[in-house]
Amino acid sequence: HRPVASGIVSPFEALLFAFSLIVLAMFTVRMQWGDTRLWPLYSCFLAVNFMYSTYLRRIPHLRALVGVTCPLRICLGATLAGSKSLPPWPILVMAMSFMCMVQELKAKLDKLKDGKASGGVVLRRELLWFLLIICCTPFAMQTNPRFVWYTYTFVMVFLVIPVARPSYGALITADVHASSDACKSPFGTHNLWLEVPMGLLVQGDFFSLAIYTMLGLVCFVNRALMELEDILIPAIGRASTKQLVWVIGHPRSGTTSLHSALHTHPDCITGTMYDALFPSVVLKTFMTPMKIVFDLVVKACYDVANHKFGLNEELEEHLWLLHHSASFAVCTMFTTLARRPLIPWAQNDHTSLVHLATEVTEGHVDFIDRCYRRVVWMHGTAKASQCVYVGKPLLFATCHDLLMKRFPTAQVIVCMREPAATIPSFIDLVSKQGKKSLQDKRYAAFLKTDLLLYSKKVYEGLLRMARDTSPLAKRMHFLEFR
Repeated sequence: HRPVASGIVSPFEALLFAFSLIVLAMFTVRMQWGDTRLWPLYSCFLAVNFMYSTYLRRIPHLRALVGVTCPLRICLGATLAGSKSLPPWPILVMAMSFMCMVQELKAKLDKLKDGKASGGVVLRRELLWFLLIICCTPFAMQTNPRFVWYTYTFVMVFLVIPVARPSYGALITADVHASSDACKSPFGTHNLWLEVPMGLLVQGDFFSLAIYTMLGLVCFVNRALMELEDILIPAIGRASTKQLVWVIGHPRSGTTSLHSALHTHPDCITGTMYDALFPSVVLKTFMTPMKIVFDLVVKACYDVANHKFGLNEELEEHLWLLHHSASFAVCTMFTTLARRPLIPWAQNDHTSLVHLATEVTEGHVDFIDRCYRRVVWMHGTAKASQCVYVGKPLLFATCHDLLMKRFPTAQVIVCMREPAATIPSFIDLVSKQGKKSLQDKRYAAFLKTDLLLYSKKVYEGLLRMARDTSPLAKRMHFLEFR
C-alpha cells in the first residue's frame, strides 16, 4: 500500500515477514522429512540471503548465479538431511526455474524502486520460467507430488503479489537492502527496536529489558491491528475534523495550560493518554475493562503534584511514537542507555539514543496522522466534522515543516518561555516522574548532558520557526509566557 518510490517496506513488515518465513521453514521441514535435521541448512540459507541482500547484490552476474546454483543447494540440503539419494532431475529443474523467476522479479523491482521504470511489474521472462516448471510437472508428480504442490503455491504467490502490489513484492523476494531502504523507513536510519534491548542486555539491566519487551509486544500488536483496520475499516482513513490546532513548544513552557484551556471549549476535541497506549481501535475497545487498572499503575509511576499524568489526561501526540521506539520518553525510561552511542564506532551526539529517538521522519508524521484519524473516528465522524481537534505534539518543535506539510490546513500555536525558567522546571519534573535523585551520579550525568541535548534540539527548532519566512509562517502563532 506504499508507493515503491518512497520506500519499499518498513522494518516492522520485514520482521513480520522474517517471522513468517521461519514458521514456514519449520512447517515444511516437518512435513517433508518428519524431523528438523535441516534446521542448520535453513539457518545458513537465511544468513547467506541476508548477506546477498545487504552486500553482495552489486557484484555483476551474481544474481543469475543465485538461480542457476539452486540445484546444487538442494543437493546439499538432501545430503545434510541424510538422504541416500539425490533429488531427481525434474525437481532440480523446477527449483532452478523458480529461483531464476524470482531473480527476474528482483531486477524489475529494483528498477521501480530506483525510478528507472514505471507502470508496475510486467511479466515476460518470468512466464517462460513458469512454462518450464509446467513442462517438468508430469515427471515430478511421479516422484514427489508434495514438492510440486509446494512449488505451484509459491509460484502463484510470487507471480501475483509483485504485479498487484510491488511494495510487498519486494518484501517476499527479500529485496530489502539495509543500506538504501532503512533511511526511508519509519524508524529512521537505525532500528532502535533491536539496538536498545541489546544495549540493556549488555549492561545486565534485565528489569528494564523486561519492561521494554512488554512495551514492544504491545506496540507490535497495536501496529499489526492498525494494518488490518486500515484494510477492513476504510472509513478510518477518511475521518477528519473541521480544523486542526497543534500546540508545540519546549516542555514546561505553558503548553499544557494552553492545551487544557482550549480543550474546555465545547467545539474542541482531543485524545487521552489511553489513546497513546492503545492507538488501535480494536485493541483499545478490547482493553477498556482494564482501563482503571492501567490508570492506577500509570498514576503510581508518573503522576506528580505539578503535572497530572493518567490515562484520562489530555493526550500528548508525540507519545504515539513510542510505537516506533521514538520520542524522548524512550530516553527517560532507559536513562542508562541515553548517552551511550548505539553505534560503537561512532562516538558523537548524533549516534546517541537521545538523538536517534528524537529524530523525526516522514514515516513518523504519517503514523501520527493515522492515530489522529482513529481518535476522530472514535468520537463519531458526524460530530467530529464540526469540531476542532486540539493536539500537543511537543517533539515536533524540532521539525515543524514536516508536521505542517502533512496537515496543510492546521494552525500551530508556539509556546515560548525563557530557557532559564523552562529547563530547571523540566529537570525537576523528569526527576520526580523518574523517582530519581540528583545525588545519583549516573542520573545527574543524564540530566546534564542528554536532557540538555534534547532541550538544545527543541530550542533550535523554535528558532527556525521564528525565522521562517516561507508560506508556512502564516499558520504559526507565537505565544510568550512570562
